[in-house]
Amino acid sequence: MAPMVKADRICTEILNSNSCNVPACTYDCYNLKKGHGECIANKNKPGYACFCFYSC
Repeated sequence: MAPMVKADRICTEILNSNSCNVPACTYDCYNLKKGHGECIANKNKPGYACFCFYSC
């Protein structure tokens, strides 16, 4: 049987919904939340948004 581990919940915050610069998104997310920033296609308008994924 696999050992039980305590998993952290993953939270998401949009840091910039208007545009996304990969290095800036990564840097800002790490500095603000100690998380991982990703540029993801924006559903509501053309372009990308900066999403930050971090441990809650």
